[in-house]
Amino acid sequence: MKKPIYKKWWFWVVAVLVIGIAAGSAGNSKTDSSDDKPSDAAQTDTKLSDESTPDADEPSDTDDTASADAETSADDQTPAVETPAEPEPGADPEPVPVPDPEPAAPAEPESAAPAEPEATMGEKNALASAKAYLSIMAFSYTGLIDQLEFEGYTESEAAYAADNCGADWNEQAALSAKQYLNTMSFSRQGLIDQLVFEGFTQEQAEYGVAQNGY
Repeated sequence: MKKPIYKKWWFWVVAVLVIGIAAGSAGNSKTDSSDDKPSDAAQTDTKLSDESTPDADEPSDTDDTASADAETSADDQTPAVETPAEPEPGADPEPVPVPDPEPAAPAEPESAAPAEPEATMGEKNALASAKAYLSIMAFSYTGLIDQLEFEGYTESEAAYAADNCGADWNEQAALSAKQYLNTMSFSRQGLIDQLVFEGFTQEQAEYGVAQNGY
């Protein structure tokens, strides 16, 4: 009768070897499984990191907020333009201020005319004589000077008297023509020639004749 197989010595040797191999395989499998787990964790971390990192091409909410804040700040810094208020209907317009006129420059004082030299005694007397002659009869300008020189006044004294006696020589020509006509008859041209001979100018003589009807 044969011995049961478990009673043979080689059975146990094989069993020990099989158990040892099985144990070794189980350990390696466990090690591989533990090695695979960190890899999965690393993949999980990488996935989370990718999800948390915003895409550079896509605008983030933070950039949009910063851009909106910058635009708002730029709008705040833009100077406000005041629109002039329109006048209400029927309201009187506000008066426009008129600038004050510039003060006129002070007028320069006019230089006083040089005072005329005081007349000499001879000039004063010649003037008095000229007025006395003119109150009696008519004289021309040159006829009065000649008469005063005949009285002994110098030429300058006689001229001073004729210039300052205030006579109107046209009126003197008319008076002289009248005096001639009161004493004798004259033609128009004869009377003009007589007046020119007395020292009146041609214009003065014609004026005097015309005033007496010629």
